Amino acid sequence: MWDEFDFIGVSVRTFPGPSRSFTLDQVTYIDALTRLSSSISYEDFVRARAGFAWLEHGRPELCCAINRAAQVTEVLFAERHIKEYNKAVKHAKAAKDLVLTYTTLERESLHLRVYADASFASNDDLSSQLGSFF
Repeated sequence: MWDEFDFIGVSVRTFPGPSRSFTLDQVTYIDALTRLSSSISYEDFVRARAGFAWLEHGRPELCCAINRAAQVTEVLFAERHIKEYNKAVKHAKAAKDLVLTYTTLERESLHLRVYADASFASNDDLSSQLGSFF
């Protein structure tokens, strides 16, 4: 291994060689997550979802759940939001060993791929969420 460090909860590992690559993971951060009780206050939900949002750096498959939790207002806050949050935390813990791996790209083999909005009309008002790609 060439370089290894943690930054804002993301572990970065760089591997040397002709096919240099690096990985990003957030295993330590995921281990610290806890599921919420159904009687949690809105303020505690806001704190939990803010911490959960940090997973967006290395876990793009959680972006939809992170964004849905961010939309919850005090007026709309209900037990279903806690259940959605807990489901996302359960998934993150079950798949915590997934890592993003970036390898050297060969210009001759590059292809353009286009992806559509995977969360199309998933907001409560049937609008789509802000997305990101890596």
